[in-house]
Amino acid sequence: MRVSLAVLGAVALALTIFAAEENRAPQGDCTFDATAERSQREIWHRLSRAAESLAPSGRRRAVSQPRLSFTAKNFIDDEIFGKMKRDGIVWTAAAGDEEFLRRVSLDLTGQIPTAQKVKDFVADTRSGKRDLVVDELLASEEFVERWTLWFGDLVQNVQVTANINVGSTGRNAYYTFIRDSMRSGKPHDQMVREVLSAR
Repeated sequence: MRVSLAVLGAVALALTIFAAEENRAPQGDCTFDATAERSQREIWHRLSRAAESLAPSGRRRAVSQPRLSFTAKNFIDDEIFGKMKRDGIVWTAAAGDEEFLRRVSLDLTGQIPTAQKVKDFVADTRSGKRDLVVDELLASEEFVERWTLWFGDLVQNVQVTANINVGSTGRNAYYTFIRDSMRSGKPHDQMVREVLSAR
């Protein structure tokens, strides 16, 4: 990439002006040093602003809000998007197929999809393909593994803690209970009731 001498000169001038302003000695009896009170972020922001004023880059962010419609599919959508409407928050455009597949795979299984899976998903022309891939991921062993690990971390299913020693037998039994519950799609409130009422 070639940079013109005019641009380099403008940046050098901005740096000189900025350095002169920053290194100005305190006036009179004042011992306050402004440069000692500025963070690196503030200093770089001021430098960037000075350079932009001398040699504008011409790049600007889009400020127009997308006009989007949304059809709720379940009560969660009603809750989230209903609140966004009430609060006047405009949501962004729907993700493309590649981005959607990556996000939903990471959310549900903790893994990125394979290249072949992405190619197959993008080539699929069915209208309900996103719902189908969500159902497929929810039924996968990777989903069970991820959420068994998550729930086990939440309830601290470990062999030894600061106040108890359950041993590997107890830890493994609890792990099996969590894993079987996740695999069968058991609701979390039912899992908690079964744990609290266990003998």
